[in-house]
Amino acid sequence: MKQAISLALYLGIFFFSCGNSGTKVEKSDSSTFTPNFNLGVVLDSNIINAVKQYYYQNSKNIIQFDSTASISMNEEKLDSILDITFQVDLGEMGSPIVHSAKLPLFVGEDAYGGDLNNDTLVDLIYVVHTEGEGTSMGGGDAFHNDIFVFINNGKSLELVEVVNDRTLSKCKEWGHFYINKIENGQMLGESICHDEDDPMCCPSLNYNTTVKLINGHLKVVDSKFIKKTKQE
Repeated sequence: MKQAISLALYLGIFFFSCGNSGTKVEKSDSSTFTPNFNLGVVLDSNIINAVKQYYYQNSKNIIQFDSTASISMNEEKLDSILDITFQVDLGEMGSPIVHSAKLPLFVGEDAYGGDLNNDTLVDLIYVVHTEGEGTSMGGGDAFHNDIFVFINNGKSLELVEVVNDRTLSKCKEWGHFYINKIENGQMLGESICHDEDDPMCCPSLNYNTTVKLINGHLKVVDSKFIKKTKQE
């Protein structure tokens, strides 16, 4: 899955062209594409639209074999996020499925730049909090974070990977992976996991987790136990 996305931030004159991987915005000169991912910068609408399209397509995949099913989408802008709710009406297949996604609108703790593939170009990690029916790997009413990877190919940003944070936590029971920073071509973060006797509210196991982009896919390359938090 590849979708080319571009940012028109402080880069002078651009022209539009369409290819097999989607719409691109390319510079008319030969200089390297350098998006502005300083803290607080408003993210380009093409990034937001690419993420919305990803979720819309996922909803369409659910109903592709039922002509009686339909999809509705509502948006609400809340300060620094765009809250999107999808409702998939399954028609004759069953009850509606409702899920939401909170899209960051500014560069910050859930959207930030860094070099993920050691080519000296600034890439983008974009984290979306999702919740509702059907958002967990096992179904049901739950939440997780989707991690979107946009790679800078020198002319534009390209969406190359979307991963559920739980798959990167490598927890034996249940848990989440939280990114702290991009450094030396790697994502450094923390996995917070449930021990087998932990209540659902309170995971107790903490790990330092290192994730690397390998052949276009995020892979856990190291996970070190830090501590077990004492339950009150």
